[in-house]
Amino acid sequence: MIGTYLFFRWRLKVQIEKRAEKAGVERKLAEYRLEALRAQMNPHFVFNAINGIQSKILQKDPHEAYTYLAKFSQLIRLFLTGTMQQYVPLLKEVESLKLYVEFEQLRFDDSFDFDLFVSPELEDEGIQIPSMIIQPFVENAIWHGLMPLNNRKGKVSIRIEKSEEHLLITVSDNGIGILKSKEKPRPAGHTSFGIELTRKRVELLTNQNGKITVGNNPDGSEGTTVKIWI
Repeated sequence: MIGTYLFFRWRLKVQIEKRAEKAGVERKLAEYRLEALRAQMNPHFVFNAINGIQSKILQKDPHEAYTYLAKFSQLIRLFLTGTMQQYVPLLKEVESLKLYVEFEQLRFDDSFDFDLFVSPELEDEGIQIPSMIIQPFVENAIWHGLMPLNNRKGKVSIRIEKSEEHLLITVSDNGIGILKSKEKPRPAGHTSFGIELTRKRVELLTNQNGKITVGNNPDGSEGTTVKIWI
């Protein structure tokens, strides 16, 4: 009887510890999602967006001003929705990325190109991925890789495919590269805070099985390649 009592007491203790650990992880993830939103929705970002809309109005281009405003409004809603969901359908995340890049292309007068490839085997409504894990790297590529370019048109590419047991997301650009980017001052109000939060989220969500690497383009061309395994 004593042995049975001790066994059940030990089992209960283990269950309580597991629940506490799970609750702790969920709290951390919620904190990271909220901080990611704050990083994306910083006052400088909003101020620049509003300035861009005003600029289009002053240029007497109401159609483009309306387009800019509509995309900005959609983007705000997507950012807010992303903080409330741990996972989203892959295709929904892809649409969010397209919207974000289109918004930045409008803001920077189409100074860079964009292409996106999703492996056909992944075009299934049932596939879910952690919300808001790709956008910070795309944003970083645009702001710190492409915007400093002055001798060629920039380009950012996203590729999503299966890699053995993982989903592999690759974000690459033809920008100035990691070393030159580190030498340049960061735009006011713009940090890589969202990237560090994303690293932590991937580690927690995949139980350390996921990883993120950042390096030079593997083909030797100028630019940066980010790989995310989840």
